[in-house]
Amino acid sequence: MILRVDRLETELPPPSDADPAGAAAAHDLRSKAGFAKAGRS
Repeated sequence: MILRVDRLETELPPPSDADPAGAAAAHDLRSKAGFAKAGRS
């Protein structure tokens, strides 16, 4: 049996300040990986 883990549950500390460039880069990577589809945010 193969167990596929799509998301690992982990707590991340809140960001100290907003990083628009980092958010844009993360969004781009998520969309390329297929995580930006409806219902999979």
